Amino acid sequence: MAGIFNLVCAMVLFLSLFIVLTNVHGKCNTDDNCPDYMCSGPKVGKCIYNICYCINR
Repeated sequence: MAGIFNLVCAMVLFLSLFIVLTNVHGKCNTDDNCPDYMCSGPKVGKCIYNICYCINR
């Protein structure tokens, strides 16, 4: 029973870190503040109204 609880806690921790690290919609001032490596495929990070978005080139 304790093993299942520890597994659930570890999964919650892992998933919360994954969500935080993959959240590209951060605050920015310029396009340089938006990292391209966080975007998948041919998308690049762009700063639009002080929020980073992944958009197509």
